[in-house]
Amino acid sequence: MALKEANKYQMPEFHWGAMLRAATHGQLGNQEAASRNIKELLKIRPDFKERGRYLITRFIKEDSLATHVVEGLAKGGLEVKG
Repeated sequence: MALKEANKYQMPEFHWGAMLRAATHGQLGNQEAASRNIKELLKIRPDFKERGRYLITRFIKEDSLATHVVEGLAKGGLEVKG
């Protein structure tokens, strides 16, 4: 269900869709798809590694959900900082 929702975000100049798809694929263990979306995310937002958690919490106010997204990105191969 999360992947279905993430796929609805089709705004190529905004990082949110690629981030959600990368995190969801990471949580599902789909490494190839996660990696592809991480590349797209970093192309749109090259500073995401450094500012990822901050950018996530600008939209997701629930700490546990924000942490789940960060963990999904890490499982997909992208460690994010503050």
